[in-house]
Amino acid sequence: MKKLIIGLLIAAAFILIYSTSVKNARLVSNLTVYENLVTPTTSTFIERNGLNETVNYRDGLTRNDADNVYADTVLASGTIDLTSLENSLGESLDLTGDNIVALKVKLEDDSAATCVISQGESNPYKLLGDTYSLTLKANQSLLFKADTVLDVVANDAKTIDYTISNDSTILYIILVTADSFI
Repeated sequence: MKKLIIGLLIAAAFILIYSTSVKNARLVSNLTVYENLVTPTTSTFIERNGLNETVNYRDGLTRNDADNVYADTVLASGTIDLTSLENSLGESLDLTGDNIVALKVKLEDDSAATCVISQGESNPYKLLGDTYSLTLKANQSLLFKADTVLDVVANDAKTIDYTISNDSTILYIILVTADSFI
């Protein structure tokens, strides 16, 4: 009897794991500047947070959520193929027909490292235009939010390249896709 119950619990766990999907995603970007001006007669404290934003995505007309979230860590050089990914839940992701609405990349803190992110050599995804190249230095990150609808991922628009200057430095990547956003 105990073996049957344990077997049923294991089967239920597998079913729950494989039926798990992303229901919502929310990116919060906070950049707050605090200024304190001290003079012999006064002290002024100013907080500026006009760049803070919360990004919500809408899928259809009734739900506010993301369709897919992809997160990974990579080394050395390579290509992100948006039609052939695996998310952190172990699910295969084919983002064909989706729009990238947010991207965060962060290079590990390694004083000698740099990472160049650019359009794919073949079938490039036009994340930042037809041609682009940005360089991250050690411990730098970039959070990109698309306020306009980018091209959908397709067979002729699916790759983003990255080149890390050494083989031991990690690049963290998070991609969020949705049909439309608010």
